Amino acid sequence: AQAQGLISGAPMPSLLANLLPEPLYLSPVDEATVARLSEIERGAVFYAAKELQETQPLERWEVRPGEEPQLERYFAVARGRYAEEVVVRDPYCGVEGPQRRALEDFLRFLRGTVGEMRKLTVHCRELRMSEDRYQPPYRMREAVARQLQEALPGVDVSVNVHTLARSRGFHDRTVDLRLVDADGLPRVQRFELSGGIDRLMRRDTESTIYRYEVRGS
Repeated sequence: AQAQGLISGAPMPSLLANLLPEPLYLSPVDEATVARLSEIERGAVFYAAKELQETQPLERWEVRPGEEPQLERYFAVARGRYAEEVVVRDPYCGVEGPQRRALEDFLRFLRGTVGEMRKLTVHCRELRMSEDRYQPPYRMREAVARQLQEALPGVDVSVNVHTLARSRGFHDRTVDLRLVDADGLPRVQRFELSGGIDRLMRRDTESTIYRYEVRGS
């Protein structure tokens, strides 16, 4: 059997000097190793630098208090396109009152921006029972679904209200648009909202919006 070695750019510690007498690039390589390395090389997939950057933010906007959010600009990528599915993840977007109205206003805007919206899925979370606007998950789900179905006729609406006990790590505030391109392939454009939908739709708070394409979607 051939001796094994390691590749390292750092000086070899004296403790290992006798155990690893020479690095791998100086060690003898047998035919089996050559065959295995050739097999790995043939199966390698090469990506352009642009492809490797697709999961990084493509666009970023900051909205300062007092500024009017420019929704048409942020969501221009969806204008006139077929939205196979819209997925909203925001812990507080289903809370009765301003948050729920902001959710409806945002989705009305989005429905008017895309060419067609087929399906909508909303993920939100129940409040603590001690809070004034608390609703049991089943009641919140029914109320949000009914409100959105009335606001978005013809759209398949699904609402998921996560219980507080099982969703303490639910902090996402994202909107995923599964848009179908001219080639018939769907691609997901993800929008991360630093303050959620409520802050996005208000003028008295600041918010940051990031947009990028989800690779492999």
